[in-house]
Amino acid sequence: MKTTRRWLMWSLLALLLLATPVMTVAAAGPAGATAGGGIVLMGQNWTLRAGDTYRGDVVIIGANATVEEGATLVGDLAVLSGNATIRGTVKGDVTVVNGNLHLGAHSVVVGDVSFVSGELQREPGSVVQGDIVHTNIRVPLQHVPANLWPQMFQALRLAGTFRPPEPGTPRWFLARLFDIISGVVGAFFTALVLAAITAFLVAVWPEPMRHVTETVQKAPVPDFLVGLVVAVAVTVLGLLLLITICLLPFGLILLLGLVAGWLMGWAAVGRSVGLYLWQAMDQSPTSDVLPAAVGTFLLTLVAAVPCVGTLFGLVVGMVGLGAVVLSYFGTRVPDVV
Repeated sequence: MKTTRRWLMWSLLALLLLATPVMTVAAAGPAGATAGGGIVLMGQNWTLRAGDTYRGDVVIIGANATVEEGATLVGDLAVLSGNATIRGTVKGDVTVVNGNLHLGAHSVVVGDVSFVSGELQREPGSVVQGDIVHTNIRVPLQHVPANLWPQMFQALRLAGTFRPPEPGTPRWFLARLFDIISGVVGAFFTALVLAAITAFLVAVWPEPMRHVTETVQKAPVPDFLVGLVVAVAVTVLGLLLLITICLLPFGLILLLGLVAGWLMGWAAVGRSVGLYLWQAMDQSPTSDVLPAAVGTFLLTLVAAVPCVGTLFGLVVGMVGLGAVVLSYFGTRVPDVV
């Protein structure tokens, strides 16, 4: 049998150790069933009776597995923290971890035999067509009662969870300092990205951006109401379309259009702020690109302020989105809003 199958079985055992606490039988029929699928048992012995054939892989945890003489298992057998006794035929690999493996006189293993932290007992006449691999590593799971396995899995999961430091300790202060620094750096990075997007939009589409900016300055309250209604309606409709199969592309188009409209509106409000700052400083810019980028940068930093900034960013975003909608994505300036 190929070495790949043995590594697949080892991978399966590793996944079982990290699995959820509740282990059940998966696609398991009676021991003598000829139809297969696979068996996973925990704390329950498994026996394949003489004359029976089972097609599928078998994994036993915290119990023993037996293939009687005259029985045939067409698949791999893995036993974790238990013993395996093979007197019949296994047309696959046999892997035993923390247990002993006994091969009877008439046993036949077509694949490889691997065992860890245990012993191999072979009677004369037993046949192993694959390789025999023995790893003498002690894994402290032997003789664990079956009813303790769920608690052990739960303990493994809890051991990997993160426990925040106690307030007032040095670790707590360091964690808080890291949160503040990462928040400030993230805000500056976001502001730089949005400022770059604004500069690009103003440079490439100056007229549409001018129309949206004039719409923002003309009627910010109607812009906010329209933007809020459009944002809610498009989000709900887009999500409903996403859960379908045939209409999924239309849902993606709607949501992408909403994001594009928000970016264009945010850039227009930032352009308006930048132009106001230049006028306040009695400066006459030769291009709107720099004022728009600076205005968007400052606007984004204000929106990053905790609590107050969130509400401010929501209002500004809805105003900009509404201006984009009312101006038909910058194709005109509405006469009456």
